[in-house]
Amino acid sequence: MFDPNTRCVYLAELCPPSGFTLDRAIATTFSLDLLALLMAPVSMVFSDLQDREAPLQNPVALLESLRQTAGRFAVFCQEGRILVPRADTLLYSYLERAVVEVQPPGKGVFHPKVWVLRFLGEEDGQRVTLYRLLCLSRNLTFDQSWDTAIVLEGRLMDRKIGYARNWPLYHFLRSLPELAVREVSPEIQEHIDIISDEIRRVKFEPPAGFADELRFLPVGIKGYKRMPEIDHRSRLMIISPFLSDEALWPLADRGKDNILISRPESLDALSEKTYQALKNSGTSIYIMDSAAEKPENELEGWKQEEDEGITAEEDLSGLHAKLYILEDGWNARVWTGSANATDAAFSGANVEFLVELKGKRSKVGIDAFLGDDEEPDAFLSMIYPYRRPERSVEPDLVAKQLEAALNEARTAITKAKLFLKAYLNEDHTWSLQLKAPRKLQLVDVKGVCSPAVSYTHL
Repeated sequence: MFDPNTRCVYLAELCPPSGFTLDRAIATTFSLDLLALLMAPVSMVFSDLQDREAPLQNPVALLESLRQTAGRFAVFCQEGRILVPRADTLLYSYLERAVVEVQPPGKGVFHPKVWVLRFLGEEDGQRVTLYRLLCLSRNLTFDQSWDTAIVLEGRLMDRKIGYARNWPLYHFLRSLPELAVREVSPEIQEHIDIISDEIRRVKFEPPAGFADELRFLPVGIKGYKRMPEIDHRSRLMIISPFLSDEALWPLADRGKDNILISRPESLDALSEKTYQALKNSGTSIYIMDSAAEKPENELEGWKQEEDEGITAEEDLSGLHAKLYILEDGWNARVWTGSANATDAAFSGANVEFLVELKGKRSKVGIDAFLGDDEEPDAFLSMIYPYRRPERSVEPDLVAKQLEAALNEARTAITKAKLFLKAYLNEDHTWSLQLKAPRKLQLVDVKGVCSPAVSYTHL
């Protein structure tokens, strides 16, 4: 059930089932790679996504896929977190109508990673509406990190009263336009209205081995201000790449043989008080084996992700999964989604989304997840005990100052609400002028502006 070799390809999960066609879709992500988004409409055409630039070599297929899906999907992402494409192509202009930048109130970030897809088909001459929900720990980028993904499918049922367990998902979808920094288009609002209305009457089927007791857990929106308490459990395992001291106390104050798996730099940054409390409680602390972290065909490059107010420059591989397994007697609950084990996620400062699954401890509990150390493909064989440095690692003050300056600059730029105005010149050329309706002042930071797409003629 938790075989590490059972790895799904993100974009492949967007393909319609046999006999169905995509009608419309809504996605959410923290950071957004436009090339990855460009691949979403053509995921049925390009099955091998290892070469990030290869699809651009087939513009006819790209244009046809974009034509068929134009106006059918919307992607909500954190304001200021759209990655600049490496290569120029006019095809990116087709995506402009689909992207909606959002900013939660307060100091939190928009962090959920969700797809809700609506497919249409026919069976026995009857029209069938099928929904697929993807709840991920991965952003809409080309990361090859260790992540988690839950794929749920269900049919729209002929009933007037919705399923009670779907209401949190309904409220999450309805909240998206309210978080947008600009008014969403009527087209996107229609997607929200249709999907949110129907989603209440969809009978989602749990994955094999789990009970039919799904629970959707939005966080940071109206009516869902905080993460549920980690209670009613005798043992707990947390997997999270980013950590904060406050969020780890459930490991220290209750349970036996608890487990924490994270990145070494995140564990190094914990206070000595928290670390000692974890050790005194008998919590086992692990990190991933570096050989297991990097795939053979590792992509080149780096990215930055501001997660829970923590900026971390990270490899495109490594641990990025967010997973919580809570055992209570013979039963177990599994939480997975976007929320790291940080105070910003659990307090509701961020907007997050998780799914809870329930099952028997023997099938979906901690030991079932870890497997046997003697099994070469078991997750337990890919981790090893964390060892605290003898001396505390002094933070790189210069690096922190640079990070702070860049974050302040990013915030200032997004708040300035920049827009581009085009002017037709007398010689039939065009001039572009970048304007800021609000004051923009950068301190100790210089920036360069250039079009994401450039060309000399049409």
